[in-house]
Amino acid sequence: MNDFDDPFAGADESDEFATPGTGFVDIHELKDRLCIFVPLRAEIGTSKQDGKDYTRIVTDVIVLDGEPTDLMPSIPHLVPEFFVSSKLMVGQLRRLVGKGKPMLGRINGKPSSFNKQVLAYGIGDPEESDKAAAMPAWAKYRAGQFE
Repeated sequence: MNDFDDPFAGADESDEFATPGTGFVDIHELKDRLCIFVPLRAEIGTSKQDGKDYTRIVTDVIVLDGEPTDLMPSIPHLVPEFFVSSKLMVGQLRRLVGKGKPMLGRINGKPSSFNKQVLAYGIGDPEESDKAAAMPAWAKYRAGQFE
């Protein structure tokens, strides 16, 4: 069998199919970065650990600073439909769902009061200079120019 007979053969960039990976940006990669959040909707999710329902916010996130990564190859970078389930962040973003008003802030994390080995994430207040720095990326988002 040659490459033409088996499109799944090989594991390099010339393959027809990509290999599985996480393929998504997670909250840990956003810690300490300045971001614009555009809350789109609230959803009910179910915890894999205990089966209980919880509220999550689906938000577009525009990452404004920090080093590029494999999943964020350029900065600023749009992370579309990002799931936020941190109780603090859900509370911060919920009031803006569907309003089209963005929230600007830096994602911070500190040990959870329930489990010190887990970080509880929140959105810290921006500096005045952060607002000016965010405007070009916000204009690009509003114009639909992120890929």
